[in-house]
Amino acid sequence: MKNKLLRTALSVTLAAALTVGVMTPVNTALAAQTAAPLTTNIKIVNNPAGTPDTLTVSGLNPGDIVKIYTDPSTTNPLDTKTVPAGSTAVTFTINQLGTAAGTIYVTSTSGSNTESKRVSKQYTAEPATPRYDASQITVVNNPPGTSDTVTIVNVNPGDIIKVYQDPLDTTVRGTITAADTTAVVTINQLGSSPGAVYVTVTRSPYGESLRTFKTYAGEAVTPQITANNITIVNNLTGTDDTVTLRNLNAGDIVKVYSSKMDASPIGTGTVTAGQNSIVISIQQLGVNEGVAYISITRGTMPESERTAKSYVAEPKSGAPAFNDVKIITNPDGTRDAITINNVNATDIIRLYKDASTTPISVTTAGKNQLPPFSQWNLDSNATETSNFSLTLKATATGQGSYYDAGVLPNTSYAFSIGNPNAGTVNVKTLDQNKKVISTKYTSTQANISTTFTTETNAAYVQVELTNTSAGTFVFTSAQLELGSNVTTFEPMDFKASKNLFPPLSKWKIHSNAAVTGDYTMNLYSTASRQMSSIRVKVAANTKYTYSLEHNGQIVVDAIDSNGNTTSLITATTAQSGTFLTPANAAFVDVYLTNPESGVYSFSKMQLEQGDHATAFEPNIATKVIATIKLPNLGQDKGTIYYTIQSPGSAESGRVSRSYGAEEPTTPPSYKAIKVVNNEGSEDTVSVFGLTPGDVIKVYSGKVTNELLGSATVQSGATSGTVTISQLGTTAGIVYVTVTTSGKTESIRVAKSYSAE
Repeated sequence: MKNKLLRTALSVTLAAALTVGVMTPVNTALAAQTAAPLTTNIKIVNNPAGTPDTLTVSGLNPGDIVKIYTDPSTTNPLDTKTVPAGSTAVTFTINQLGTAAGTIYVTSTSGSNTESKRVSKQYTAEPATPRYDASQITVVNNPPGTSDTVTIVNVNPGDIIKVYQDPLDTTVRGTITAADTTAVVTINQLGSSPGAVYVTVTRSPYGESLRTFKTYAGEAVTPQITANNITIVNNLTGTDDTVTLRNLNAGDIVKVYSSKMDASPIGTGTVTAGQNSIVISIQQLGVNEGVAYISITRGTMPESERTAKSYVAEPKSGAPAFNDVKIITNPDGTRDAITINNVNATDIIRLYKDASTTPISVTTAGKNQLPPFSQWNLDSNATETSNFSLTLKATATGQGSYYDAGVLPNTSYAFSIGNPNAGTVNVKTLDQNKKVISTKYTSTQANISTTFTTETNAAYVQVELTNTSAGTFVFTSAQLELGSNVTTFEPMDFKASKNLFPPLSKWKIHSNAAVTGDYTMNLYSTASRQMSSIRVKVAANTKYTYSLEHNGQIVVDAIDSNGNTTSLITATTAQSGTFLTPANAAFVDVYLTNPESGVYSFSKMQLEQGDHATAFEPNIATKVIATIKLPNLGQDKGTIYYTIQSPGSAESGRVSRSYGAEEPTTPPSYKAIKVVNNEGSEDTVSVFGLTPGDVIKVYSGKVTNELLGSATVQSGATSGTVTISQLGTTAGIVYVTVTTSGKTESIRVAKSYSAE
């Protein structure tokens, strides 16, 4: 029964469904889409500017609606046309599609059908003017002040020419319309560096051509100076450094830079008319070696490339050898000392306790900085009667003798001299070039003593002994010393050197010469007879021999007391030679020179008394042992630092030297100490097993400085007793030390005592 009812229900439901389907039919028919035009039936003509472009679509039916679009997705057509009756094609006229190639999208709609799919049709760029060949183009990149030019040959009159400086940038650097078969485009400045221009042509009715690439050279620049025409002298701080340049033109502008890229020069100058060299002064290149960069600017040409030229460090003193230094530490109350061997009497020694910049001692190795009169520049009427006594038999005024002593800047000095005959004594400070800075002192007193302070740029003190009338004048015991107090005269230790030639720093050096060492020099000559010279004091009627290594020439002249000259050696290439001084000779002038322009080297210059050359030796000052007294360095071991500075050179690097602790006294034995704490009378502390001269000290505490009393062991005794007013009524402890002569105080020994 249940199954029958179920079948009946299903039958009713199905019948109802079928009935509904018959009564409500659905219309599913859609409008047809128009077939898209064939790309072969679409023709686009992209005409030159000035002529409208055209797009023609064929293979259509009359009444078809054609639309054209500029991209595949826009809803707004560029234009719409209907195929006229009796025609199968339609043509669109477009003002301008553009100069470049591109794509147009086309649809058609027929009757009641829907719009077709869009068909893409590419078109070519407008026909352009043929571009120039690079061989037709010449670019001239002139120096600043003159416009640059781009010249194009074999052009058509009427060609519109444009010059760009970038392949894509639209900025036109220059343009011209050709009036002939050659056109010149003028451009203010392309720039100093090499580069390229891009040239186009527009020839009616065509569009602008593609750009033609054409390179050009950098502007003509001033020739770079060669390094061998540059000499740099790095003087000691306080004296300007110099950069000398040779083989230049008058009017050349020279600039010196501290680096290859710095925009601002550290020195500059212009070669004066009639000259071919220049010396640029620079306040300071620095104490260390380095490199300077030099450029030249000539006329309207741009600045040259920079030439790198290295220079050496400022002259620096050498530190003494380790074994030449000895430190003496003494017990408290006795000054410690340091001794340094093999130094020059004029060397300045600085001692430092640590890494600070403030020395604990500044002194000279020898006290007196003035040598015997034999080393002075003496007037012909002046005679040394002993090492430190000079007699001037003056026949006229101003017959002076002098000596230039190297000094420190900003430093106190004391000067003294005996002047019993009222001669004139002048003391002056000089700079590194021996130009007078100031006169510090002038006097005719019999016994002269004065103090003064040198200036920041002082390098020498000149002591001049002269006269203001004819007569005999005696000068004795000249002394120049470091410090602000005149002390008792001490002669300088001195031993004459075999080689009479001083280092080249004392010579007059030609501007084209470069000194590379104490006795080495190169001459970069631009003409013949470019001389460096030295005047040397000699004895009359005496044989002397010169020797040196060189490829130039040497000249020797004798000079008498009146300045008259006698030729001894004419310009010769000989490496050595001997000459006899005339009977009236006072000096010889020696010249190192050259026969013609070129590079010449000179080294190991030596002048010695005798008739043959011996092995080269530099002119070396007498070496001395310097002893510097110090404040007590302390009982413990430690390190001290010292430097050496020779006049005319920078301070040497610091050298450390360690020293041991002072030797302490052996402390007394606990059992050797006896303390008596009396009632109503003085107390006593006795120490036994000592030696005469030992000092006993009794303290109230282990570290306190309160001294209760002390005593010294008497001669012949082995003990000593310290008397103390009162230790106190109660028991306690005292602390006892012993100090033996030559040793430091012992450690404190605690000793207990009983109550009174």
